[in-house]
Amino acid sequence: MKPLLLLAVLLFLSGCSPVPYQPVSGVLGDARNGYMDEQISPGNFVIEVRQLGRLAFVLNYDETISAFKQHWHRRAKELCPAGYLGEPEVLLPAEARLDAFRCTTQECQNYPIVSGIAHCHQRYTL
Repeated sequence: MKPLLLLAVLLFLSGCSPVPYQPVSGVLGDARNGYMDEQISPGNFVIEVRQLGRLAFVLNYDETISAFKQHWHRRAKELCPAGYLGEPEVLLPAEARLDAFRCTTQECQNYPIVSGIAHCHQRYTL
């Protein structure tokens, strides 16, 4: 009985932690947790991070948003090895820049996303 109780507690607590750094998986309509990016022009990327259906926002809103912003910056560094300009902002899912993250249902509005545009620095060689 104790192992079952321990498992239940662990599953509950895992639902309270922010999404790990990972790309979104699944079909676009089923894209739920992680980051997604799209190149909108050469050297310019929209990056968004989200997590749906977890208690992280209820119990640790500030920590969750902070983790999302860290994920955003990590992805921007991967996409822009020479550096970048841009900062993420917190948006409601109805305001998402990427179609796969845009959601207008009431259920989604409880889970804000972090979104921004990274403008990559270019390195030129002679």
